[in-house]
Amino acid sequence: MIDGDPFRSGDLFLTSLAATLGPAAIAVVLTGMLDDGAQGVRAIKRRGGRVRVQDPKTARAPGMPSSAMPTGCVDLVLPLDRLAACLVDLTMAPGGADLLTVPMPPWAQLHPGTRTSA
Repeated sequence: MIDGDPFRSGDLFLTSLAATLGPAAIAVVLTGMLDDGAQGVRAIKRRGGRVRVQDPKTARAPGMPSSAMPTGCVDLVLPLDRLAACLVDLTMAPGGADLLTVPMPPWAQLHPGTRTSA
């Protein structure tokens, strides 16, 4: 990723979020153009965070959600009108976050062979 590239602000933000919050990070990829955010969702999952993505069928510009999905790092894809309730459940319900844990695929790990819990 090129720092300061105005077309990669999603990647820059999500990478910074992953470095700052680690497993407490929750990324939400919404409507947007091109493939911005795909590298960022990988960074979120490498650090044990969670990733939610807007269903591209409900996005005005489906590029960002469509690019995040094939990374293999997306935990859940939902229509826009259901994402808010999902985030409330994830953050507020006792034990709710544990129910949505998805193991990280080995190829997405920073150091293959090490176990990282999501």
